[in-house]
Amino acid sequence: MNNSTVIKWVQNTDVPIATIANNTGISRKTIHNIKAGKTARTSTLKKLYKASKTFPALFNSMKFFVGNFYHTIPIVYNVNNTKLITQCAVKIHWTEKPIRIETKSVILNKDNE
Repeated sequence: MNNSTVIKWVQNTDVPIATIANNTGISRKTIHNIKAGKTARTSTLKKLYKASKTFPALFNSMKFFVGNFYHTIPIVYNVNNTKLITQCAVKIHWTEKPIRIETKSVILNKDNE
């Protein structure tokens, strides 16, 4: 990852700012500033870059613990006072290159019918 990729990740990630701060040693205020588009110091970029090098290793470790099975996630949609409850199943094929993700969704319940 280069610096611009790391900055884009910080700006777009759903990872809580506190988690990034705790794992990198960068202050929350600095991370807020990066998210707001302000220029980061070289030392800050080096810390973020160093932390980003662990991401591929983390994903490699996960494939041994997680395996190739479905992870189910309930998803509720609310549209026009109608609630749609679904079950989404995600299967990650870790051993394939490139990694392939398979998904399935099932509608469990729909209100107002």
